[in-house]
Amino acid sequence: MAASVAAPENDGVDHAPDHSSASATPAGRDSVSDPHSATSSFADGGEEDNINDDSDPSGLVRTITSPMFSSSDAAGHMTDEETAARVLQQSRGAAQSIQAQVESCVSRFKLMETRLDTLLKERQDAKPKLEEVAQSRHLERYMEVVSLNVGGERFTVPLSTLLSKDAPNYFHILLGAEETGWVAPVFKDEHDTIFIDRDPSCFKYIVDYLRGYHYFNLLKEDSLRRLKVDAAYYQLPGLLAMLGDVDRDAELQFSPGPGVSPERNRLRVVYGVAVVGDVSLVTGRHTITYEVKVADYVGFGLISESCVNTDQEFHKIPDCCVYYMSGVFYTNYPYHRKEENLERIENGDFVTVKVDLEKGYVEYVLKNSRKMVSLGRARRLRFATTMKLASRVRIVPPEEVRRRLSPIHYSFEE
Repeated sequence: MAASVAAPENDGVDHAPDHSSASATPAGRDSVSDPHSATSSFADGGEEDNINDDSDPSGLVRTITSPMFSSSDAAGHMTDEETAARVLQQSRGAAQSIQAQVESCVSRFKLMETRLDTLLKERQDAKPKLEEVAQSRHLERYMEVVSLNVGGERFTVPLSTLLSKDAPNYFHILLGAEETGWVAPVFKDEHDTIFIDRDPSCFKYIVDYLRGYHYFNLLKEDSLRRLKVDAAYYQLPGLLAMLGDVDRDAELQFSPGPGVSPERNRLRVVYGVAVVGDVSLVTGRHTITYEVKVADYVGFGLISESCVNTDQEFHKIPDCCVYYMSGVFYTNYPYHRKEENLERIENGDFVTVKVDLEKGYVEYVLKNSRKMVSLGRARRLRFATTMKLASRVRIVPPEEVRRRLSPIHYSFEE
């Protein structure tokens, strides 16, 4: 805006023009030096070169608008252009920082990869030296044969045989052929032979398994059970799986029940006796109850310690008695005799065999009939059964017998 000063009133006296008071700026502000002022004023007799034709004809004051302008408003705020420029500059700076961090990470990863390759190469180079150290610590590993004292019996076995299956097994750890998280204890006998405190008879089967034999389904029940324990001790999962197959085959003949320990799993041969349990009956009273699932060919009885061959007809075994599904009863106590036309054993029947060694008798309970015979001099008896074809039998737990059957199946006469 333009500033102006009114001319003084004519008081009738001629006055000379006063050039010193021609400024139109407010008091206290210098219009030339103040950067916020957009005007300048000149006296009437000032520099004529700076006065254009648009000067005030009164000659007192003229105002000139400055062609310069500020990038900020009157309050000092930035314009949109300045804000956008600043944001762009900050974004570029952040992008450059992220790029620098990524490049630093990539560089570190490449360095780690290089170091890993170096470590792997060093490990490969050091492997022969480690083999030499292992050879000095475990000389048995590099011998052609190994001498072992198993339960007091000496065995000489090729090292390759002991290490042939189920690595890492007990022998890999014992002989230092496998680096594992634990060390097998090593004991030496008086001949400086490695001693293993296990059953030597089972160790023969262990070595046969390592040699590739698979006849273990022919072993008796006691041997099978001990072999399972030692197979776990020697860490041979292949042998355990093989023995597990034997158990599954036996379950075709016996349903799960307490005390079921078939002596063989060849229960479908022409003749065969399966012993129940591994504890002989010496004194006291004993009872067992069978539930007959399938009675194609079954027989229940007792055998004594004089029985050494179970691959024959049950009733031809010395010191035994047997009750067949056809209602035929045989006994060799105290001499051989046969009874026929007794109660037949059918599917779903419960057969109980009770033994009183104090009074010396055995009693059969089937349906509503009872059969009692003397044991004579027979001692150390064991329950046994024979089955062929598709026969299936389950041993009934004692608590189930008391719950489901009459007292005649579990009580003794006084």
